[in-house]
Amino acid sequence: MKKSTISTLAIVGALGLGLGGLAVADHNRGERHAERLAMLDTNENGQIERAEVEAKRAAEFATADTNGDGGVSFEEMEAYREAKRAERRAKRFARQDADGDGVLGVDEFQSRRLARFDRMDADGDGVISDEERAAAREARGGRHGHGRRDG
Repeated sequence: MKKSTISTLAIVGALGLGLGGLAVADHNRGERHAERLAMLDTNENGQIERAEVEAKRAAEFATADTNGDGGVSFEEMEAYREAKRAERRAKRFARQDADGDGVLGVDEFQSRRLARFDRMDADGDGVISDEERAAAREARGGRHGHGRRDG
């Protein structure tokens, strides 16, 4: 069987075992992806054109070139990257802060990790078996955590 077929079967099987939360997570991830694509589609024609990508990258370059000398030094690039990381962390925090009060209560703090646990616990017995862990890894395409950490 091809790897993509195995991945598809694993996802379908996981959903069939009651991992509806996985579908919600995929839906949310898909919404964020659609939002990012919409940001690139500046002329709103439903397509991402090279000129749109070039314009976006030129704007990012201008932001990174803090001294305006037409070049981005290592220090400027590091500062730009850290600012982007901080922006992503702030957005992630805001998504986790369900009541929007700027403070994570214990339920909000635990929510992402516990939701992940619940998605992996396919049979709902409160324990993640080796088989459930392997199925979750397969559903992610064999990658560990998509290169991100849960909050």
